[in-house]
Amino acid sequence: MNKQIVLLFLCTPLMWGCTSALTALRGGNDHVFEEMKTEIADLRHALHGTEVELKLLEEKFESREMASPKGDVAALQRKIALLEKTIDKMNTELKSLTSYAGQTTSSLSHHRDQIQEIDRKISEVSKLRTTLSQMSKTYTEPPSENTYRVKSGDTLEKIARKYQTTAEALKKTNQLVSDKIFIGQELIINQ
Repeated sequence: MNKQIVLLFLCTPLMWGCTSALTALRGGNDHVFEEMKTEIADLRHALHGTEVELKLLEEKFESREMASPKGDVAALQRKIALLEKTIDKMNTELKSLTSYAGQTTSSLSHHRDQIQEIDRKISEVSKLRTTLSQMSKTYTEPPSENTYRVKSGDTLEKIARKYQTTAEALKKTNQLVSDKIFIGQELIINQ
């Protein structure tokens, strides 16, 4: 309805202009008068066509307004609510994952420190093992009071005199078949 009023206001000055031109021409040419009448008829016809189109558009608009918005709006509101819930859930999960990542990082850092400490201790043990191995190679068991290690130039007789015993007693104690001895051999001494 408002659109019809707007069209009427737009067309009114045009019609006034046409009628005043008609009045001025009446005195001169009937031919121009007829042309103006034809133009006015054409304008009225165009106005009527525009009014019909306007009514059709209003009806289409009203039918769309009645049919779809309420159902579509409710569906859209449900979708928006569902999306908001999904976003909230994802934010909660993201916070949980961030917390878990922080805990994991902390735990990994702690384990890395423990591994470094274990590596340090293993390195120390390895150094100790190497040191002990080197010491055992250079260390020779000191002769006990009852043993003697044969050196270069030793004979059973010399050893027996040193410990105040006899060569035969040394042979018997050490289960020797002959008087031959060799460097590094350990002999048990009975006193």
